[in-house]
Amino acid sequence: MRPVRHTATLVHYDGAQVFEGRDSAGGRYVGVMVDGSGGPDRYLVTGVAPEQFHRFRSGDLDLRSMLLEAGRDAWYFADVSDDFQEPLRLVRQDGSLEGREFLPDEGFVLSDGPIGGSTVGEAGEHHDVVVELGAEPPPAAAEARPIRG
Repeated sequence: MRPVRHTATLVHYDGAQVFEGRDSAGGRYVGVMVDGSGGPDRYLVTGVAPEQFHRFRSGDLDLRSMLLEAGRDAWYFADVSDDFQEPLRLVRQDGSLEGREFLPDEGFVLSDGPIGGSTVGEAGEHHDVVVELGAEPPPAAAEARPIRG
């Protein structure tokens, strides 16, 4: 398996709650904190197709549904104690994700991207406009790289 690195925090509340990661071939992963009580933070991680991720980012797909769909073939746990400085060490899990107590509730969606930081804060203070642009590879590029465990 290719190393996966944290690329963006999508939801932050006293630490990364939901994050995006990428492997060296461009495969996309989403991680969700499932245990942050003492020791390293534990994340549920699944590889996600670009279409799924886009639907999640635009608010058309909730987090739970995306994880269940993406985790049909493979899902992982990753313990993070270094604030994402090192590549994630993914440990493949067996069985379905359906019915697991650590899954997020239904209905959790994103409608905004991971904009943040001092630039956005300063723009708001000065009543300036912030524009975020993004680009996605064509679906054919992602289909050429199946995610394997």
